[in-house]
Amino acid sequence: MAIKVAAGLLSAVMLVTGCQSSESTSSIETQDNIARLPSIEGVEVIRTASEFRPALDHPGACVTDEEILAAQLVRLHTELMVTGLTCPAAYRDNGLFDRYQTFTVNHQTILRDGQEVLGRFLARLRPGNYARLYDTFRTQLANYEGQLVMTLTATEYCREQFGRFYILADLDQPMLDAYLGAALETYRDEYRQCGSADLAPASVANQG
Repeated sequence: MAIKVAAGLLSAVMLVTGCQSSESTSSIETQDNIARLPSIEGVEVIRTASEFRPALDHPGACVTDEEILAAQLVRLHTELMVTGLTCPAAYRDNGLFDRYQTFTVNHQTILRDGQEVLGRFLARLRPGNYARLYDTFRTQLANYEGQLVMTLTATEYCREQFGRFYILADLDQPMLDAYLGAALETYRDEYRQCGSADLAPASVANQG
């Protein structure tokens, strides 16, 4: 079963599509000229124009490696979604959002597992339903990505994402694992690591 994107999440990022500049249709080379990189080493974990901000940005919270991996997966998934909505005209590719949806279907198991991991992480900080806590977190990530579009302008955002989107959207499972592993090593020091005593939920109530 494919992961269902929350209606609130889509409404948050659909605002982005209205920001596209008319110049975008002519300012970026067509997808036929993308240089396909042969290995994951060619894909930058850090995007040049976007300063890193921890995805699990909760003051005082600790994280596990599993949670960092899940956060980077959801961050990547959100990035692909926003690019798929924002850049079809810039890339002259009406099937751009379909590529995001294909990625979602191809990796639905790991995405579902990541959602569970992040729901449990958020439940350590505040009481609430796992799914609702996760939906709020995902919407916040989408809003951050949408704000990046508006800050850079849609044209510049699409230029930065060009090539990167096509490579990342087509990752098979081993290459996705390698990408996430590289992200883990890159960002681990940005977080405080948890000990076993830190992993109790904020409340066991309403966790269904």
